[in-house]
Amino acid sequence: MKDLHWRAGFRRAAIFILLYAAILYFMATFFPETFGIREGQLQAIFVQGVFFFFILAVFFSWTEKRRRQRIEELRARKRNQQGKPDSEDEDPGPLKGKPNPNTSRKKARRRR
Repeated sequence: MKDLHWRAGFRRAAIFILLYAAILYFMATFFPETFGIREGQLQAIFVQGVFFFFILAVFFSWTEKRRRQRIEELRARKRNQQGKPDSEDEDPGPLKGKPNPNTSRKKARRRR
């Protein structure tokens, strides 16, 4: 629960619950025989919506935290790769820029 991004979580949970309510309204309006909502069910649907809103807010806050952590890890990894010179540049050695002595030129000619 530490460092959760509550604002983003509440926003996503609200959008999700609004979509849920819109779908229920749509289904009750266009298919009243199957999805008709009576007065007693309206209170239950409201309670379920509030309950799931808070559960989804925690879940979406946690996913937003993990997403931001992954982004920061990728940025740090990119910074380390860009600022870090290659291992070949650190110790050039005596063969830097010369052909590899371990290859046979005769074999290379045959392959061509």
